[in-house]
This record gives sequence, C-alpha cells and structure tokens, in this order.
Amino acid sequence: MNKLGSIGITTGVLLIGLIIITATAASVINNQTGGISEENIEHMLDEVLNEITTYIQIKDKIGKYYTTNNQKQIEKIAILIKPLISQNIDISDLTIKLCNGEDIKILTYSKNSEVIGSEKLFDHKIWNKIT
Repeated sequence: MNKLGSIGITTGVLLIGLIIITATAASVINNQTGGISEENIEHMLDEVLNEITTYIQIKDKIGKYYTTNNQKQIEKIAILIKPLISQNIDISDLTIKLCNGEDIKILTYSKNSEVIGSEKLFDHKIWNKIT
C-alpha cells in the first residue's frame, strides 16, 4: 500500500473514533435534554461509517428500462466505479443493493467482463452472457 493510502486509512480510523466519542457525548446530552433520538444518532453514525469505509467511488451509472403496465422495470444497469486509493480491488465479492422504497434487489458480480470498444454499451454481446 502506498503512503497516501496508509495516511487515508489512519485518518479514517481516527475520524471514526472521534465520531463515536461525539455520538456518545451527544447521546448523554440528549438523554438529559430530551432532544434528538438515539435512533437518529445511530442512523447518522451508520451513514458516516458507510461513507468512510467505502473504498470505491461511483463515477457514473446508467441504466436501460422497459415499461409494463405503467411500471418501469430495470432491464440493464452499468456502473463505473473507481478505487479511492490507488490499488487493485477485488470486485468478485462486490454486492450492490437497489431499493425503490419497497423492494430490495441485491446484485452481484457475474464474473463476465469484456472490453466495450466502439460498440454501444447496451448492445454489446456481454449482455447475452448475463442472466
């Protein structure tokens, strides 16, 4: 791991520690004053921790859908990701959660990949290999 990656991880760990201390102090104050609920603090803490511990950045996303009975259904989705730290990331265990507020779909890496080249993204032959 390069020096910048080590510094970033160390900073992240320190930031998590500070957030936990702050959340604990806010919880104690909150219990005494009756302000923000503990659930809100836990939700905020979860969001911050998810942002800090994510090692990839979503650069772009695009999808193709069809409509059946006035309801949109995702047919294909492509996501361009970039590592936050200059290192190789194994995406074979990567999962993506799609949620519309009612239904949740979990997507996993299909182990299929090819160079797109000059072909149109959603017309590429790779889509025939994906179920």
